[in-house]
Amino acid sequence: MESKILIIDDSIDDYAFVENSLLDSGIQAEILYASDGLMGCVEAAQTGIDCIFLDYHLPKMNGLEVLKKIRSDGIDIPIIMLTGQKDEHTIVELLKEGANDYISKSDITSEMLRLSFENSRQLYKMRKEKEAAVIALAESQLRLSEAQEIAALGSWEFNCETNELYLSEHAQKILDYPNEQSQFPMHAFIRHQVYPDNIRMLVSFIRDLNKDRNYTTTLRIKTFENIYKYVYIKKRGEGNSLSDTKKIIGTIQDVTILKKALEETKKAKVSRKATTIVLTVAICIFLVSEAVIDPFVDALQIGVLVAISFKGVVAFLLKPLETMLEKVMLKKVSATS
Repeated sequence: MESKILIIDDSIDDYAFVENSLLDSGIQAEILYASDGLMGCVEAAQTGIDCIFLDYHLPKMNGLEVLKKIRSDGIDIPIIMLTGQKDEHTIVELLKEGANDYISKSDITSEMLRLSFENSRQLYKMRKEKEAAVIALAESQLRLSEAQEIAALGSWEFNCETNELYLSEHAQKILDYPNEQSQFPMHAFIRHQVYPDNIRMLVSFIRDLNKDRNYTTTLRIKTFENIYKYVYIKKRGEGNSLSDTKKIIGTIQDVTILKKALEETKKAKVSRKATTIVLTVAICIFLVSEAVIDPFVDALQIGVLVAISFKGVVAFLLKPLETMLEKVMLKKVSATS
């Protein structure tokens, strides 16, 4: 594939020499020319230029000024400086301002130009690939961060030697921790954060951390804002971790909404079941009343009043009976789950 190279040099003889040397080196390129710094800046702004050979001593603008102008315009293609003498201070200044390489005019050969051109192009390609990878990584991290925030998911790390717990930024958000505090003793977490009924579960979880297997538990915790939440804690098995064996890592997820939704669903199912049972009992009572009690009370003078009163009492007791039965069933379900 043919390249496009710009040579900026006020000497037509030097330009011709560099051009011929480039072509003799085997580089397939279209060669453009600018005779001064101002024209060079204009030509450099063209699209498709792959490399610039820039003379230091130029009229109107010297090579350093041209270099600064090109870089300030956001043009980051390789620029190889052509210097008349090896002034270390000037060379350092040129490299500092963005030059990719420099060649003394007295040392120019076809092979040197080819190597400088190919190395500069290769380094430029590697840098662009690195920049693209950094951008892709940043985007990936952003998507991961957004996914973690949506899923209310964070990570933790437990140091077995110091008994200290480290929480990621998302884990801190779950617990409403201040951002400046991310590492603290595990016993402080147990004492201040964990709901008393769940302390035994957490202690058991910590005791099993050193075992080489995945381990999970769901705890009710109190955040720094004194809000109770349900969190799902998972430990990754040692075989899945490349980290220090003294450190154990895992995830923490806020499952409060899910937990409440499950509880509401459970409560709704129990409520429907209690209603069905009470209605069935009520229907049975009314059938028995119609078949057994009504014929007996009809013989009495106030039989109608007695029958109505009996059925009214039964109807009045249906709702309290349903509520009591629902509480008993919910308690039983909670005890077994």
